[in-house]
Amino acid sequence: MSAAALHELRHAMGAAVAAQMLGIPTRGLEILIDANADGGGEFTIIPAGLSRHDFEQIMSLASFGPLVAHPLAERALLSAQNLSHPALDLIFARAELSDDDHYWLGKWAGPITSPALVIAGTRALEADLGQAGRLKLCAAIRKLGSAQIDHPMLLDELCPPARAKKALARAKQVALA
Repeated sequence: MSAAALHELRHAMGAAVAAQMLGIPTRGLEILIDANADGGGEFTIIPAGLSRHDFEQIMSLASFGPLVAHPLAERALLSAQNLSHPALDLIFARAELSDDDHYWLGKWAGPITSPALVIAGTRALEADLGQAGRLKLCAAIRKLGSAQIDHPMLLDELCPPARAKKALARAKQVALA
């Protein structure tokens, strides 16, 4: 499993959880997701049909998905109560965030509980997928690559809304307990 593909998959799962949390419908929502052999990658939502505000909120919260790389990310975030708190530097480093990831992360201006729920929801989705499911999706992401320019993927295909909704409900029980 490529680290880049897993990182980008975590963005997509974070976006699915974020959309559920924000009450934004994902039907027909297209995404571009790519992981390069050189270790780079990209995740973005094609904003057709979304308001700029909704697009930015989902992208911002999706940037927190890869923070599941650290086992205590959501707890650290809730304890810090501030995205610029130095205690979060290790969490951000472990997630190997890109400059674009930091840009979107920095755009979040809502309550700190929202990113914590996205992280916990992403963690729940990963647990549901298991190792075999993550391997399968990461392989598909690497295979798709730049072919998606002509045929973007639907977010609902990668993470069905019912799964994201269930993961969000579990996240609320765990992260806010």
